[in-house]
Order: sequence, then structure tokens, then C-alpha cells
Amino acid sequence: MSQMSEMSQMPQTPQKDIAGEILENVYDGNIDVIRGLMEDYVPMEDMKYSHTILAEIAHQAGSYVNNPHYDENAKNRIQRQNELFKYLWCHPKMISLRHNQDYRDKYGYTALERLRSSYEYYCIEMKNFVKEHICQDIEMVKTITTHPWSRIRFDFENTEHFGKLLTKSDVVM
Repeated sequence: MSQMSEMSQMPQTPQKDIAGEILENVYDGNIDVIRGLMEDYVPMEDMKYSHTILAEIAHQAGSYVNNPHYDENAKNRIQRQNELFKYLWCHPKMISLRHNQDYRDKYGYTALERLRSSYEYYCIEMKNFVKEHICQDIEMVKTITTHPWSRIRFDFENTEHFGKLLTKSDVVM
């Protein structure tokens, strides 16, 4: 039997779902695990999930760490989530996904639109980070509640402040 036919008969090892593993670690803010996975992350691979990685961390992060209503476990998790937000949103593989026509969550939002819809709930420190490192004019983009009881709740005005709307062809692989 030839070496080629022997290889084709060998069982295939399933491909590792890097995007899925990253998403599984977002809520707990497992930044060390995610750092290890990002080397193998292929941009836009997370589109098969309801929430993209950037949309999910935008939703989970932003809380004030020292809120007196949180116990120590919650404070530690929130701190990790906020650090993970900073890491992911500034990661070179993610920058071209921030405001990308082809990188949207199940609600149809780009990552920046999802961030803007959560931004009003962010603590001052995280708002400052967003303005300094992600979108300095984010507050100039207005959210308009169009359907308060729908899963697609917001429309946006002044989205030119997000910058150019990119496409898949702009994505850095």
C-alpha cells in the first residue's frame, strides 16, 4: 500500500475550534487562556456564533470593579473582564473587525455598534479607555431606541464617528 493511501485511511483529528474556546472563556475573563488561543485565532471564524468575540466582551465588560454590591469573586471577575476587553479590542487581529460590514452579531450590529449600545453602562475608567484607544468620538454616535422590547433595540445616528466601515477584504489575517 502506498504511503499516500495509508495517510488517507488514518483517522482525521478534528480541527480545534479556537473561536469557540475563546468565547467559552470570555465571561470568566480567562485572559491567560485567551492569550494562548489568539495566536491560532483566524479572524471572522467566530461569525458562526450568535455573538462575535468583540460583541461578547463588549457586553460583558465595562462594570465598575469596586461596586460595593459585588462580592470579591464578582470584583475579581469584572477586573479580568475589563482587562480582557482592553486586550481583545486592541489586538492586531481584531482591529479591522471593530467596524466591519461583514463582522456582525445575530442582531446585525458591528462590534462598535454593540459596544456603543452597552457604553452608557460602562464605568468612567472603561469609557476613558474606549475614547483613548478605540473610538475617541464614540459619544457622538447617538443610540436611538427604536424597538424597546425587541432583540434589535437600537438604531444609530452619526456612525461616521466610528470611522470607515470596513469589509472582509480589509481584514488582517
